Amino acid sequence: MVTEPDAFIDQYDEDHGIGYPIKFVALSVIAMALPITLLMVLANLSSPADLRAAAIIGAAIVLIGFVASIIEMLLVHGVVYALGGREGSVSTFEAYAFPSAVRLGLAWIPLVNLAVGFYGLYLQIKTLASFQGVSSGRSAVALVFASLLVLPTMVIAIAVIAAFFLELGGGGGAPV
Repeated sequence: MVTEPDAFIDQYDEDHGIGYPIKFVALSVIAMALPITLLMVLANLSSPADLRAAAIIGAAIVLIGFVASIIEMLLVHGVVYALGGREGSVSTFEAYAFPSAVRLGLAWIPLVNLAVGFYGLYLQIKTLASFQGVSSGRSAVALVFASLLVLPTMVIAIAVIAAFFLELGGGGGAPV
């Protein structure tokens, strides 16, 4: 995938369910978060409270990264479908997932993350175009548009969930 993406894309002919690309993205997110989490843990070995905080921060990075990736995959699929892609969501998820290892694998190293991030995005564009049968331009539009919508979508989702849970905790008044 990394050195010969065209060969990978042309020869890829496997039929997986939706769980396979989701697991692949989860492992990619863990691979991204693991080095920084280990550095935080090693830096805080002398303080149990700080050690616990480092582990919680690492778990939060994994959770947020995974949720953001799932939302981004759903947004990519919606946009690529609107632009003419008619393959199922599994194809979109696979096209997004495999290059995610490249995009996320070295994301914790400053400056290197920019180069591998852009290369991973390029791989996602090529893979999505091939798997969905759309042009590279439409694939790029879908990925860039979805990338820009991830943060606002997450903020809205968090606000809706928070409003739901805050309403559950509301005591309300006594009926009149």
